[in-house]
Amino acid sequence: MSKPRIVIIGASSAIAEHCARLWARAAVELVLVGRDLVRVSRVAADLRVRSPHSTVTALEVSFNDPAA
Repeated sequence: MSKPRIVIIGASSAIAEHCARLWARAAVELVLVGRDLVRVSRVAADLRVRSPHSTVTALEVSFNDPAA
């Protein structure tokens, strides 16, 4: 059975980080999306340590640029 996939937009916010920690208590696949890859990567690294059974991916996306 595959892991549930959760996509978090604005993943570097405090509330998003807290929710991700709660969801990562179970084996999940988290996709963290944010404008600042450094901050999102920091959150992803923390989640990987807290939840080694989960898969965590960090992506940088700017929704202000529709062509991107």
